Formats: sequence, C-alpha cells, structure tokens
Amino acid sequence: MLIGGGVAVIVAILIGYPVFRLKGHYFAISTFAVAEIAERLFANWDFVEGAIGLPAPVLPEGLVNFMWYKTKMPYFYIAFVLFVAFSSWFTGRPVRVWDFTCVRSSRVTKPPKDWG
Repeated sequence: MLIGGGVAVIVAILIGYPVFRLKGHYFAISTFAVAEIAERLFANWDFVEGAIGLPAPVLPEGLVNFMWYKTKMPYFYIAFVLFVAFSSWFTGRPVRVWDFTCVRSSRVTKPPKDWG
C-alpha cells in the first residue's frame, strides 16, 4: 500500500507541476485534458480491464427502483415536482400558475405587486 501511495505522489507531482504553473483558462483546459487522457487510458488499457466494467443487475421499471427504460418522461415529471416543492419551500409561498407563464408583450416587465 505504501508503494501505491508513493507512485501516486510521483505521478501527481509529474502532472501537477506543469499544470499548476498555468493561469486562467489554460489551467482549466489542461485540467480537463489530463482528466480525459487518464479516462481514455484506463478505459482502453487491457491490464486494468476498464472497458469491461462492473456487471450490474437490470432492475424492473418503476418508481421504487427509479428506473425507466422505454421513455424518460417520468424523470422530467419527478424533476418538475421537486422543482415546485423546493421553490415553494425557498420562497415561503405556494407556487402559482402565473409564476410559470411567459411574458407576452413587454421586453421589460415588473414583478407582481405581491412579491414585495
């Protein structure tokens, strides 16, 4: 285990030293590039069997397992219900229908009078 930790430290120094010298956008791009290279390397390397993956059981569809294979609409409905519930909780008032309507005629609109 100590050898693995030592190898990890050496690899981190070899990758981190040139990456940490970069600034701004170049640092972000190089970080993504290093992560992508590592992912592709381990996914295609036969020694670590990264492309095989782990076997996972296929669960039956339903709300209990939170799995739907034919359509993704239940995920959208659940996300909408959670959005309405949390927005009601954060604003301290129930969500009304006109909170989700579009602005039809004016570019600059005023919030409703009861918003404070």
